[in-house]
Amino acid sequence: MQRGDAMAVRIHVETVINRPIDQVFPYVSDFTKLPQLDPAVLSIERANDGPDRVGAIWTHTRKAGGRVITAPIRLTEYDAPNRMAHVSESGPVRVEVTMIFKRQGANTRVIEDLEMAIKWPLKFLQPMIARDTNKSAAAIHTRFKKLLEADATAAGSP
Repeated sequence: MQRGDAMAVRIHVETVINRPIDQVFPYVSDFTKLPQLDPAVLSIERANDGPDRVGAIWTHTRKAGGRVITAPIRLTEYDAPNRMAHVSESGPVRVEVTMIFKRQGANTRVIEDLEMAIKWPLKFLQPMIARDTNKSAAAIHTRFKKLLEADATAAGSP
């Protein structure tokens, strides 16, 4: 993604969830759950009509570095229940996320690759942004794993 004066932050997170893929993909790909999973997300709403598919757009508002930012999230890949990707851009930051969902017996492995291009004037903050983004991505995975597995336990599922 390195373009012009942009610098890239790359994050890779993998999580195994003790739930089948047909329960994990719909939950993780549901953007309305973002405020529950990511404390930095203040709100999210659908910007266009129709089902989730390539080209669907969501608009989210989040806290970032003491500022409140509103940015679109556009689905660039949607292959339920195996893969989804999206891009979001606001000012000097562009984020591309790819999530792959793999069956592992009765469980699901969620693989997330995030790439963030940071342009001037924020590129000098790249080490801090990379550290914070890595911690945030890991925390989000921990939250959706905990919530999905808790829902299964509460329902009496294995």
